[in-house]
Parts: sequence; structure tokens; C-alpha cells
Amino acid sequence: MTGLRAATASPVPAAVTVALAHVLFNIAGAAIWYPMRIVPSRAAKNYARLAADNKWYAVLFIVTVFLGIPGIGLVITELLVY
Repeated sequence: MTGLRAATASPVPAAVTVALAHVLFNIAGAAIWYPMRIVPSRAAKNYARLAADNKWYAVLFIVTVFLGIPGIGLVITELLVY
């Protein structure tokens, strides 16, 4: 909502349009994910149980999330852009 308020101060009408679209996008996302809020919570609890049993799950998670997934994205981007 702050972006929408800031856009009203702009003399460009497109700024308000973009800010309103952003607000509606966020509201739609919240409406979709709010009923499913239990899914990430359960996934985190299950993963925490796994990581408590074996520390290598935590290491695997960190390597996958911070190196593996961005690396795959980088490779795909480099292959598609050039």
C-alpha cells in the first residue's frame, strides 16, 4: 500500500496503474497461499526432524539452495541468452 500512496504523488498516471497492479498481485498471492499456510510449516518441521537426526541433511540443504539452484539458473540463463 505504501507504493500506491507514493505513486499518487507522481504526475505520471502510469505510476498509479503499476502500483495498483502490484497491490492486486500481492492480494491475489495472499489469497492463494493463505489457505495453504500449513504446507510450508509442516515441510519445515519435517525437514528439521531430518536435520536433527543427521547433520548432513542440513549441509545438503544449504549447498543445494545456495549453490545448486542458483548455479542451474545461471547455466540456463547463459545458454538461453547467448
